[in-house]
Amino acid sequence: MKVLIVSSYDKSIFPYLDTVTFFDYLVKEVGIIKDNIVFYGRTEIEARIDFYDIFGELCEKTKGEPLIIYYSGHGFYDGWDLNKKVFVPYEVLMHFLQRRNAPLIFINDCCFGMAVTDPFEKLKYDKMVIGLAPKDLEGQSDYHGSFLLPEILKYWRKYTFANPRFKFK
Repeated sequence: MKVLIVSSYDKSIFPYLDTVTFFDYLVKEVGIIKDNIVFYGRTEIEARIDFYDIFGELCEKTKGEPLIIYYSGHGFYDGWDLNKKVFVPYEVLMHFLQRRNAPLIFINDCCFGMAVTDPFEKLKYDKMVIGLAPKDLEGQSDYHGSFLLPEILKYWRKYTFANPRFKFK
């Protein structure tokens, strides 16, 4: 199983810290090997490493195996805002994902996180999909971490190891 973790935040900001929490969970509790986790963050953005190259290559290499995608950052109704220069529309993500025929766990931990369900429905992707949005902060700018990531991890700890349908290693 491969994992893509995406965050455009600085290492001291909560959405980035959420990605670290998720990374640690996957490695320490699920047992995914670190080399199977691709992290696309602020360093890669500033180095102008093309997100589409990384995402496309990962989708191509994992056509027949499960893939987890976790995004924590700015979200809009139609995609991810990695920074002021890089916007990733959901429709483009679906273009890459349509070539896959394997289980997918897609965690969209951002504002308008559930907006990704419409593109998935158009794609008719019949594998596992999880779309998330943090609690509405009512316009507050003092974001204090994902409200849902702890719930996801609690759920996974409770159910994934007891259910033979979930094979993470």
